Amino acid sequence: FEAFHLLHKRECRGLHDPSGLTGVLYAVRTDAQAERLVNAVDHALEHSNSALIAEQNKDWQEAHRQWSIVFNGEFPKLR
Repeated sequence: FEAFHLLHKRECRGLHDPSGLTGVLYAVRTDAQAERLVNAVDHALEHSNSALIAEQNKDWQEAHRQWSIVFNGEFPKLR
């Protein structure tokens, strides 16, 4: 959730390379790619927040459903 929140807050702008070797690291090259990335981050932020709320309410099935949306169906199955 926190990573999605940071990306949302920064509107997915480039980040300074923490090693200082390359300057700014960009996730996209075009405005169209940036728009798609911002939309994807907003979607992930919304569903990860819903997943955390479901976890707080001990609604494990809903939490799993929300995390599965965030991770495009690749979240491990419930037992």
